[in-house]
Amino acid sequence: HAQEIAADIYYKILEGKAYLFAGLAYEGNSARADQSYTEAKTRAGISLDMPWETNLVLNGKYSAKRYDEADNIYGVQREDDRYSAALSVSRKLYQDWISMLLEMSYSKNKSNINDYEYDKLMTTLSLTLSY
Repeated sequence: HAQEIAADIYYKILEGKAYLFAGLAYEGNSARADQSYTEAKTRAGISLDMPWETNLVLNGKYSAKRYDEADNIYGVQREDDRYSAALSVSRKLYQDWISMLLEMSYSKNKSNINDYEYDKLMTTLSLTLSY
């Protein structure tokens, strides 16, 4: 099972048409001995209201994940650092409860075990329903 505590702060700018945000989180996850870990997370970004009822968000994240026990296969205690950045634009399609989201994100995971290192570039198009 997992426990997480997080705190976020938001600061409005540009007469309320944009805001800056930042946050910290800490997670503890209890699983099998070699899969239990603690993770410290940070995030920061900006959200801007744009013309034509669109919203633009740019954010970055960093997390440091440390496993409690040595990996069963590699025999070392795994340590991962993940960096990510995302740019998204969304537009309301119908009132406040249907919108479309286009997002491009990049993640880089660095690990002391080479098999867990990766780079991921992803583009998504989503239809969002809010209620």
